[in-house]
Amino acid sequence: MAKTTTVRLYFPNIHKKFEYCYEHDIERDHVQDAMRQWYDQEADLYFALYGYGPMDVSVRNDNEQPHWAIKACYQETLWHSFFREGGESWHGKFGRFTDTLMEWRYREDNRVTSKAA
Repeated sequence: MAKTTTVRLYFPNIHKKFEYCYEHDIERDHVQDAMRQWYDQEADLYFALYGYGPMDVSVRNDNEQPHWAIKACYQETLWHSFFREGGESWHGKFGRFTDTLMEWRYREDNRVTSKAA
């Protein structure tokens, strides 16, 4: 059984990686823990001038290959409404929050790609 879970948040537009390690606990959503920790400690510094940034999220157990990865984003309004408002507007549903971050990233990636073409 895994002893540590590492959640990696990587922001390709600023080439910054943040890793958060936790004692493995199947009952906890460590992705939410890491996003909360990053939001509280880093978001104001790195995204003070930007309301959006692509974010790749991966989860590893005991430094093995990632067993879970998504392409999401930092989108200031969404993060504020989830973390600053206690998840109330999302009824505390972290899955819905991450789905929305993935949808936002997908739309932005498509917009940038179509602009470049």
